[in-house]
Amino acid sequence: MNFKGSLAIAALNGKDIQQVRKRISERIWPESTEETQKQNVSNLLTGKKKNYSMLVIIVISEETGVSPNFIFGFDEKTNAFTH
Repeated sequence: MNFKGSLAIAALNGKDIQQVRKRISERIWPESTEETQKQNVSNLLTGKKKNYSMLVIIVISEETGVSPNFIFGFDEKTNAFTH
């Protein structure tokens, strides 16, 4: 999963990465404490979290401005796997 790349694209498009991370964590884990939310996002970015719900993919896509195909590592034009 290309979560780090998604954040890099968001940064290139002028988004504040810390705010993006915060919004992602609040949307995916609204019931968790802020500290737990931060840890969960960190686990996503480092690859410690291995199972992803569709909600995770949709939220990251919406907050970073990349497509789900990009997150999964598919080329946007050819749909070929790029990772």
